Amino acid sequence: MHNMQQDYGLVSIITPTWACADFIAETIKSIQCQTYQNGELLIQDDCSKEGA
Repeated sequence: MHNMQQDYGLVSIITPTWACADFIAETIKSIQCQTYQNGELLIQDDCSKEGA
């Protein structure tokens, strides 16, 4: 069976963060709920001190 999503390219979601640890889990869950599955999530933290 042919997978239609393979016809489309990889979608990269780049999320820069700084002092927003409270929102990272929500962001990841939101991405996981998307119907398009050919993607990656890159989270870049800029030296947050609160544990992001």
